[in-house]
Amino acid sequence: MSEVVEEKDLESVMRATIAAVTPVDRRGTAFGLLNAIYGVAWFAGSALLGVLYDWSVLALVVAAMALPILLGLARLGVGGDMNSGLRARSC
Repeated sequence: MSEVVEEKDLESVMRATIAAVTPVDRRGTAFGLLNAIYGVAWFAGSALLGVLYDWSVLALVVAAMALPILLGLARLGVGGDMNSGLRARSC
């Protein structure tokens, strides 16, 4: 349930950011580009999961569990400090 809330929160922030930084006459193009990229990424992810499922259900489960962990580690920086990004932004 919390993943759904986070996804919707992120989508709202992305849309608000586009509205804030894009000139009024270019917003339709910006939102169209966002939706196109989102749709292609959604399709690619679904296709990849389908290939993994056909290959091995275990591979699908491992990939589904490992990807968020790896992305979290990359976000923190491998072996990095969780608060280092917060300190840099607060200065």
